[in-house]
Amino acid sequence: NADNILEENFILNLEQILKKNKEIKVLSTLNTVANNKSFFGSYVDLQNKYRLRTDDHIFRLINSKFISFTEGFVVKKNLYLESGGIPVIRGDDFKAGEDFILADMIREIQPNGNFSSNLQIKHFIPEKLKDFYYNRFIRGYGTTQVNFYYYNTEIINLFFKTLLKNILKLIYIISIFFPLISLKQKLIYDTNRISLFKLFLIYCIEQVAIIHGELKSLFKIIILKLSNKTSNPEYLTNQKKFRLYVSSSAKNKFSALK
Repeated sequence: NADNILEENFILNLEQILKKNKEIKVLSTLNTVANNKSFFGSYVDLQNKYRLRTDDHIFRLINSKFISFTEGFVVKKNLYLESGGIPVIRGDDFKAGEDFILADMIREIQPNGNFSSNLQIKHFIPEKLKDFYYNRFIRGYGTTQVNFYYYNTEIINLFFKTLLKNILKLIYIISIFFPLISLKQKLIYDTNRISLFKLFLIYCIEQVAIIHGELKSLFKIIILKLSNKTSNPEYLTNQKKFRLYVSSSAKNKFSALK
């Protein structure tokens, strides 16, 4: 993605890792925040540090067979093509979650996956409120899309599941007490001196944006379903030509090329 920076000698280090272990077919890398001193960047940086320093991260890697989509996701070309690549939905293009689907499809092939903390990708976090909000909004939008188009959740189940989940999330946020307790635990990994109030403020912005995205995506799918205009995901395995994704960086999560 265009909002990432490769560390110096990334390609050289990658080649050395692959030469030492030729069995590796998929390699996930370490993600860090490039602008970790900015208002929103410091929040995401803290979340990353907390995730990396907890046992949950290790268990997730093990459960995913060390095939976890990261900003520096490396996969053999033939394996990528066999998996079907990044899916496309006609009339309701994925705003997010297509990378999750790609990793899941690759995981089903059961290749030899690995993770390297020696390879680092620095990721830029949007610094303006409207950009950060949109970045989180599309995450929520993509969650509903993945449930419907990839997991084939029935529209009635999707409606009640999405609605109930977000009602409970709103109750949790409004309680204030429980989010503050959770966020306070993460402050032990803070190196930017973030105040608990600032952390809670950004958390609320993030969660509201995700809820907004999930609900808007839900009603878009309902409208398409009632109009009989929903379509199945299209994969590379069904295409005779290779696809190259180009999009405007301002509109599609700052990614100029995918």
